[in-house]
Amino acid sequence: MLIVAFGMMFTALLVFLLWNLFIKCRAFLRARKSRNRGRTGTAS
Repeated sequence: MLIVAFGMMFTALLVFLLWNLFIKCRAFLRARKSRNRGRTGTAS
């Protein structure tokens, strides 16, 4: 039972880290795209 709990905790941590990385990559791509397009819109 301890191994199952540890596995669930590890999986939750892995998903959390992957989700943070996904959000950072998406924000980085959006910023780079807007910078290439120009200063037409306000940065949100």
